[in-house]
Amino acid sequence: MVEDVEMARLSKRNGFKIMTVSGTGIVFCHMYERLSEIWAGLSKNFYGLTGNNVMVLIMLLALISIAFFAPFAALILNLNSLLLWITFFMMFFLRSALALAYRHDLYISVIFLHVTIIFGMIIAVNSFYKSRYGKVTWKDRNIKLQ
Repeated sequence: MVEDVEMARLSKRNGFKIMTVSGTGIVFCHMYERLSEIWAGLSKNFYGLTGNNVMVLIMLLALISIAFFAPFAALILNLNSLLLWITFFMMFFLRSALALAYRHDLYISVIFLHVTIIFGMIIAVNSFYKSRYGKVTWKDRNIKLQ
């Protein structure tokens, strides 16, 4: 279901080298127009990006939770420390750098960082559920899973 990733994995297994580069400014793509399209498209892909491995998905969600939400928990618990503030700075600095590099709206990217993280985690769980127990659909087509 994630054909580009599978092609890269197959190429690597066969001894080819893979180089991933940004196509910003060279390649243009308009993926989705509506929230329902984002939901369906990312739900189709997310679990496949983990190699359809539930342990990888669980570890990924745990790491995301720790990286993006533990600093807020520490702040709520009044665990004020230099490391906490460095973590906040790095989180927003990295998101700002990515927004600038990929020509995203800087302010929207930073302000809604955690909203998109939560949305992505929900999509990841939905992707797992659809892949394991439901039907995966994309562009009004049912995708048969082996």
